[in-house]
Amino acid sequence: PIDHLLTMIDARLQTVRTVGDAGLSEAQLDGVERLAHRLARSDTWTTQPMTLIHGDLTPVNILAESDRSLVIIDLGNVRHGFALEDLARLWTSVWEIAQTTAWRRRWLGSAMEVLIAGVGQPHAVIDSEPFTFLRLWNGVTRLHEAATSARRYRPPAAKLHRALLIHHIRYLRALAAEGDARRRAA
Repeated sequence: PIDHLLTMIDARLQTVRTVGDAGLSEAQLDGVERLAHRLARSDTWTTQPMTLIHGDLTPVNILAESDRSLVIIDLGNVRHGFALEDLARLWTSVWEIAQTTAWRRRWLGSAMEVLIAGVGQPHAVIDSEPFTFLRLWNGVTRLHEAATSARRYRPPAAKLHRALLIHHIRYLRALAAEGDARRRAA
């Protein structure tokens, strides 16, 4: 499964390079790619449980009922995968929303902590190599979607895609810089 995700990252980065609307320099794209390959080689993948996952667990696919129960919808991407994948996808989606305004960053920052604790994961999971890889996977996927679809949309949808692209550029730059710093320290 990790090889499949790594192949998808490479293909999506290549498409982003071809489209030329990445907002990242070639060196930054190379840094993201190097980080993905380094994280994919981590020994910690062998300890990651595999299970049936949703595959696209985002706030849009979670409905709250009046009795406060939650309903998960859009089961088109259900598959066997790493248990952390759904958490990383949901975490990345909440992160996207949090980047839109200062008050959302403050409010959702604590919500993200509750989310991680709510699924029974220690806070340290967000610093683990598998979780970082899955965050990177989600960031590259959103960057790819924004870069390849922005041309098809008319304003204001194009403005929204551009805004999300800018957030993902910052996100991927930070991940690449973090990966380079870890590599230099090792």
